[in-house]
Amino acid sequence: MVISMIRNISLIKLRFIMEKLLFSLTLILTGLALGYTIRSGSIKGRIQLPLPIDDLRKILQKIGLLFFMPVSFMAAV
Repeated sequence: MVISMIRNISLIKLRFIMEKLLFSLTLILTGLALGYTIRSGSIKGRIQLPLPIDDLRKILQKIGLLFFMPVSFMAAV
């Protein structure tokens, strides 16, 4: 009885961890696919961007480093 309860709890924890992992991987892959699509569309002239692609990339990198990194660090602590 106790062993089956422990197994059920560990399976629930494992499922929760796998859901978080799959969500994270899906988010990463979606971002990469969206970025590739926008870049490809910009090069082919299908999408008009307000800034050149290099300037936009640098701005997004700065946002990532200066905003998202400290937020994720504070969330982890």
